[in-house]
Formats: sequence, structure tokens, C-alpha cells
Amino acid sequence: MPLTKPEDPEQLEDFATHIRILSWFFDDPSPLCPFSVHRMALIGKELGKEVGEWFGPSTAAGALKSVFFPIHYTMSQADTVGH
Repeated sequence: MPLTKPEDPEQLEDFATHIRILSWFFDDPSPLCPFSVHRMALIGKELGKEVGEWFGPSTAAGALKSVFFPIHYTMSQADTVGH
């Protein structure tokens, strides 16, 4: 699916949300890209795994939890402020 800016102004908000979500997965160590391989490796290190070491289900779940809940909280706050 090509990422072209929609011409319809009513679709701009959805497009911006789509782009924001995609940016979370960019291959960058920035905290703005929480689901990047870099960030997952750093979080894994905090959870006792060395970079390059296999994440078992518990470590993977812990890493995802570490990145998901701050995003979820931020989005919940934005929804509350927006309404």
C-alpha cells in the first residue's frame, strides 16, 4: 500500500495516525520507535538478556509490556484531552 497523503481533508487525521503507528516500528534506537529491533534489544538487556541472545516467551512478553504500556497510557491521555 503506497503511503500517499490523501487529498480529502477528512482523511488526514486517519493518515497521520497511520504514519505515527508505522513510525513506532522504524529501525531506529530512538524512544520514538519503541518497537524497533534496537529498542527491543535494549529492553531485553534490562531484563537480563544480552544483545543477540534468544528471547524466550517470558522475556519477549516483558519487553513488549515495557514498550506497550507507556504508549497505551499516552494514547489514553490524548483521547481524554481530545474529548
